Amino acid sequence: PIYVRNHPMKFIALIAALALTAGCSQATQPTSAEETPTKAAIELKVVDPWVKATKQGEMTAAFATLTNESDQSVTIEKASSDISMMVELHEVVMKDGEMVMTPKEGGFEIKAGQSITLEPGGLHIMFMGVNKDLKPGDDVHVTLHFAGGGSQEIHALVKNFTGANEKYNKKK
Repeated sequence: PIYVRNHPMKFIALIAALALTAGCSQATQPTSAEETPTKAAIELKVVDPWVKATKQGEMTAAFATLTNESDQSVTIEKASSDISMMVELHEVVMKDGEMVMTPKEGGFEIKAGQSITLEPGGLHIMFMGVNKDLKPGDDVHVTLHFAGGGSQEIHALVKNFTGANEKYNKKK
């Protein structure tokens, strides 16, 4: 037995120590496996990420090869960057006899062990209303946001490119 008679400060210290000890033991010992989820983080392998050079106020796009080396499918549902407030996932499709860019419904799905290529004239990440000139050699930060949570930041090199001048077709 612990006696703290006529020692109010010792009694308060004892109660505080017991409360801290009890709190620590409960916090470090989960009661079941369900209470400690272990969702594996998805990280894509990114090869040759680049962005087309452009002037402030114009549109540009990011390209790369993205490989999902995990054992589960992943969907990129959106992207963001500090170079533009408006960023969309796009595809190029034939419409009325012309190749046009349009938002990619459902995002970019990459199955387990598979790759997709973001390229001029195909899938790409579109930046509208770029907020600064992007010159060859600049580094652009792009964050990929995955369905179900999680994200991955990539760094893309700005390059000159004169091709793939498709028209933009915003879906109604």
